[in-house]
Amino acid sequence: MSRHTIGLQRVAALAAAAAVLAAIAGAPAAPAARASRLAGIAGAGQTAIQVTNLDAAAADVTAAFYRQGGGPPVSVTRTGLGSLGNHSFFLPFESTLSDGAYAVRLTSDRRIATISLTAWNSSRSAVVQGDVAPSTSVIVPFVTKGYVGQTSLVSVQNTDPSASVSAALDVMASGSHVPVASATLTIGAGTSVTVDLGKHAGFAALAAGFRGWARVTAPGPVAVTSYVDIGNMPKAIYGVDGLPAADAAARLAAPVVVNDVDGSTSGITMLNVGTDPVDVDVTYTGVGGACAGQTVAHDTATLGAGATAVFHQGDVPLPVTGRSHLPTGCAAAAGIVASGPVLAVVNLTSTSAGTSAAYPALRDAQAGQQVLLPLFRRAFLGGTSDLHVVNPSQNVTATVRLEIRNDRKFETSFGPCGGTCTVTVGPGGAHRWAFADLAALSDGDYGAARLISDAPVVATLFNPMRSGTNPPNDEVYNGVPVDGDAPQTRHVPLALRTDTSLAPTTTPPAGPTATRTARPTPTPDPRGVASLNGMSGLAISNLSSTAAADVTVDFVDQSGGGTVSISRTGVLPGSQVTIFLPAEATLPEDGVLAARVSSSVPVAAMARTDWQATGHAVMYNAPAPGTRVIVPWLLHDYVGQTSIVSIQNTVADAGADVTVDIMENGGTQPIASVSFPLGAGAGTTFSLGTHPDLAGVLPAGVPAGLLWGRVSADRPVAVMTTIANPASARSVYSLAGVPEGEAFTTAVTPMLFNNYAVDPGSDDAGRLTSGISVLNPGPDPVGVKLTYRGADVFGRTHACQGQTIEHTDASGSTTTTVAAGAVVAFYQANSTLSHLPANCAVSGTFEVTGGAIVAGATVMNNAFGTAASVPVMAAAQAAQRIHLPAVRGEQTAARLTTAIQVQNVGDAPASVQLDLVPERGGPIACGADCTATIPPHGSRLWWLNDVPAWPAGMVGEARVTGDRPVVAAVVDMSLGLAAPLIDMVAYHGVADNGRSERALPLLLNGGNVASVGPITGPTPTPAPVAPEVGLPTTMPTIAGGRVRVPVSFSAGSHAVAELTLALDYDASWLRFDDTDGDGDGVPDSVAVALPPAFRVEVDHRATAPDAEVRVHVTSLHGAPQALPEGSWLTITLDVTGQPGPGARGMSISPLKGVSMRGLDGRDIPATMRGGWSPNSRRVVYLPVAHQRQCPNVARGIGC
Repeated sequence: MSRHTIGLQRVAALAAAAAVLAAIAGAPAAPAARASRLAGIAGAGQTAIQVTNLDAAAADVTAAFYRQGGGPPVSVTRTGLGSLGNHSFFLPFESTLSDGAYAVRLTSDRRIATISLTAWNSSRSAVVQGDVAPSTSVIVPFVTKGYVGQTSLVSVQNTDPSASVSAALDVMASGSHVPVASATLTIGAGTSVTVDLGKHAGFAALAAGFRGWARVTAPGPVAVTSYVDIGNMPKAIYGVDGLPAADAAARLAAPVVVNDVDGSTSGITMLNVGTDPVDVDVTYTGVGGACAGQTVAHDTATLGAGATAVFHQGDVPLPVTGRSHLPTGCAAAAGIVASGPVLAVVNLTSTSAGTSAAYPALRDAQAGQQVLLPLFRRAFLGGTSDLHVVNPSQNVTATVRLEIRNDRKFETSFGPCGGTCTVTVGPGGAHRWAFADLAALSDGDYGAARLISDAPVVATLFNPMRSGTNPPNDEVYNGVPVDGDAPQTRHVPLALRTDTSLAPTTTPPAGPTATRTARPTPTPDPRGVASLNGMSGLAISNLSSTAAADVTVDFVDQSGGGTVSISRTGVLPGSQVTIFLPAEATLPEDGVLAARVSSSVPVAAMARTDWQATGHAVMYNAPAPGTRVIVPWLLHDYVGQTSIVSIQNTVADAGADVTVDIMENGGTQPIASVSFPLGAGAGTTFSLGTHPDLAGVLPAGVPAGLLWGRVSADRPVAVMTTIANPASARSVYSLAGVPEGEAFTTAVTPMLFNNYAVDPGSDDAGRLTSGISVLNPGPDPVGVKLTYRGADVFGRTHACQGQTIEHTDASGSTTTTVAAGAVVAFYQANSTLSHLPANCAVSGTFEVTGGAIVAGATVMNNAFGTAASVPVMAAAQAAQRIHLPAVRGEQTAARLTTAIQVQNVGDAPASVQLDLVPERGGPIACGADCTATIPPHGSRLWWLNDVPAWPAGMVGEARVTGDRPVVAAVVDMSLGLAAPLIDMVAYHGVADNGRSERALPLLLNGGNVASVGPITGPTPTPAPVAPEVGLPTTMPTIAGGRVRVPVSFSAGSHAVAELTLALDYDASWLRFDDTDGDGDGVPDSVAVALPPAFRVEVDHRATAPDAEVRVHVTSLHGAPQALPEGSWLTITLDVTGQPGPGARGMSISPLKGVSMRGLDGRDIPATMRGGWSPNSRRVVYLPVAHQRQCPNVARGIGC
């Protein structure tokens, strides 16, 4: 199933094209050029261009961007575009472009069609336009200067990429072919010029209130488009296409006309292009509302030579054209019959909503038996679509079927519409589909539609934007005939990348804008990205294999601006939904936010943030919450690096008291502390370098600035840190806090390197080096053994392939002693200790004695100045199926490429298969190239640019399936030095642990963390939260094998000193082994990772089928201690056979359950959750993260 949702693409080179186009009109302006709060087009405009392949075979598409004013073209290529599939070019996400105005020439080896959307998000203005046809004589049917606040801006593109052209722009008054004003335009090869009739000296003589038409002539073909900005309606702008003079016709169809429907009323502006008068008859076919089923005739009108006139659908008499006779509330289609050739444009305006949109009337020759509508909406970002189809034939009846492809639900083919999908349309008749009524769609859906007909038809889709807070301008466009003679080259005369060049000379009156909370001007912080504006996207994955998810994300403004909730319903099993913050109009601009994700089924969540001005980027999985969370290392001016700490209260209905203790390396007592309250669901972010309570307290430099931390709270909190290296141009990485109870005794790290050449035989792509920092948070020293296994790298050899190598300390011992409170670095490039040769790729396994550790790893490419945090994971996080939804190979000029490293965590070989799925279409057959047998604790590394089946430029997803549990790490990085470079990012797979809530402590919507001040105010009075014991809801089982059942413990708001737990299991097919091979008094089938201060007792009753394991945990001696949170208890069961009908797995006993006591010996009421049945599957999915440098705002891992 293809994944492409709104969103993690800057967070974005992996967003789906339809989502980019659908989201841009609702997105806030890019922070690099924050738009002003003026009306209309005075702010910064942004354009998205969606290209559709109209052929049956796959297409490659190249967009050449020609900057207005001169300069060489910049080309961007998209490959492997499937039939009726689409790609998008969102200019702010194209890293090779600078801000400005462009003309675009799109070429392909197949027939293509385009639709473009330009948005000015400061005012919510937006305009959608389809393809414009080039010609040597092009007519703009309507131009104006200062008419009711409207003024035309005409863009003319030279379609010749090799030579400049001189074009004449002539403006005529209505009723004349003689120009009243003219300008000669010299246009460079491939580029365009834009003429503002209100500014250009050639049109200064036009009086205010002028209305007329224009003609552009040139010796070679030119493409022309026009924007009309309505200055007294802040968001209203509409486009008027330039039409070849030869396309004037005596018969036209206007599929969408309305009289006061959703507040909109239309008018048809018609131009007689001939030299003789013409008589015009307009006939309306009612398709909805008050005129459904009726045929109504507009008064006949006569247009003089060169005359323009408006046929207004509001039933008011006008000079020349008379009345429409349409009732109020009428939705119709219009048929136009004239005695000579005419051109027409239809404008739909709502004065109440302050919106306007326009489209050209259609000729019979533009009809097709298959018509594509590349973008529909159903209550998505403010709009719900109406689709009108017209049968232009005078004597043939058409049978027409509507099909839809729901891109939000990742559908890859067109299917039933969920309503009356097939209709009969008589000669000259029409039909309307209201997408609000289609049962196949839910609110929030978007995608593409197509019409299949046995006779040629034309169609127009209208998106009135009426829902939500301050929705953008309306949208309307004509359907594209798939079976027509479409060209392989298309032109977009004007496309903007955060450009303000269209701003009017005089400021039009400003209309209402969304209320925004004023923010303090941030104090610049030299430490990395703290004072830079960033943009985030997040992705939520449905981990269920059977049930759809309803997801709600509560965004909490860290500056105290309140909470905004965004919901997505019907997220299919195994799929994900992404939310790109700048595309969400309800979120605060310049915001620094925390997000709490809640779902009806278990989910995973991930976020990506990009700082576009510098190329910094970071991606992180939602950290695990706890009441005592360890941060493995904190930095304070350590080689210039300083940690930014983000903390979120994960409880939605109660506040939390939080304390951050900071320890020196080798210390267990705080040298500094910060305490503050956090409201329900709230988050905060601060830098160690600027927090006032830490000023002058923390040591700095090397080695004193290497610290570690512990965050304590009476509610579970999620913690992460962000660290930028100012010595690098773009290096930033994140580090997740680890709940104290989830410290490792056995851990794996799938992706490590020593001076590894990214590009074999060349250093052009740099070399990768990694390091691991290990913290012992306990009170006693621990022994740490790190063993490397050389990776099997597909298609490559390297210096340590297949080798087993042990890291040693300075004395040569394979066990490194880590003192209490100490942070020790295991640096792979230190060959004296790591014993790794240069050009080596490995995985690592930790074994810990005497306690537990927490750790984090980073991978660096020093030649590029990039870095990312790679996972150090508990072996219990392994699974037999892993999903990687965002992968790519050599995309963009920076050759952005994904590497996937899969590690076998077990003691026996694992057979794995890598399945690759492009953004659209089914899996790619990659055969033996994508299978591997991985030795115990070893790994296989795939670079996607080495896999022949995955072509350069392709974006998609991957799945890893193994016959034994494995883990996977992914790194996404540049292979080339083409500027501007993007930072390396990394992510890892997650297993379903039953959690339906996730927290993302730091997200940016154009904001920066320097703008968030320290928290002050009264401490909230928290409500008590009961402790909880849980089991997973799904577990994999194989007859003859074993199943390891982790038990999770959360203390809530209590300190629990004693716990008794009764677990029932079905002895008809499961067996508990009582053997105590090590003589510690606990069966080997029970693994407990607790400090030595606790005693564990296990009782077992093996009566079939209702057997029971009882576990009792208490303090060993002295003053009672509180049990740590986490999954420190694991029960292993032998699978002796196949489960029969009605068989059960393991659950918490409903009768004996769980009992707890506090430090004072009093009973504490507890809650229980989970339990699994034998036929469940365990599936691991990894979310997409959208970014903000490329154009797939629906899916992505960034550019």
